[in-house]
Amino acid sequence: MEGTLQKAGLKIPNGPIRLVTFPRHTFYKFAPISLWLCLDRQNEPKAIVYEVRNTFGEGHCYVAPVDGMWSTHDADKRFHVSPFFDVSGKYKFSLRLTEDELHLGVTTMKDGAPLHSATMVTRIENATDGAFLKTALTMPFSTIGVTMGIHWEALKLWIKGAKYHSKPPKTEQSPTLAISSAARKN
Repeated sequence: MEGTLQKAGLKIPNGPIRLVTFPRHTFYKFAPISLWLCLDRQNEPKAIVYEVRNTFGEGHCYVAPVDGMWSTHDADKRFHVSPFFDVSGKYKFSLRLTEDELHLGVTTMKDGAPLHSATMVTRIENATDGAFLKTALTMPFSTIGVTMGIHWEALKLWIKGAKYHSKPPKTEQSPTLAISSAARKN
């Protein structure tokens, strides 16, 4: 992640980097988005990497500076996520951290109008054996459920007649710098 921050032109914080992602359960792992929180020595967030993945096994990183426990970022969409959305428009990321929760909202915007929104709320817990066991027992199919949910929504779009966009050829891309919404207005 330090290399990703450097490629995006951001200063590397001098503290820990924490990963928020979907767990692997026995044989399967898919995380449509993973968050890499880059902290300073006082455990204050200074940067975030939104690592977006598609069901084709590809990924792209959107990188942004973070100032405080609430941040919003805008980034040009640069990655093919779904065959029902072309690679155009913008993402609006909204991130809120509390002592024990993380809230994320991602909205795809095109021509100033929202096309799609997704949210995620997680509880922050230490990565202990007990926490992993609890997750495995209480949410054994969470990762599979995410994949099934994505394909269910795609089926509904297809039935409604949504335009299909072929997957463009994979290109090597640097991380995309996301700009804070407040900075973009100035």
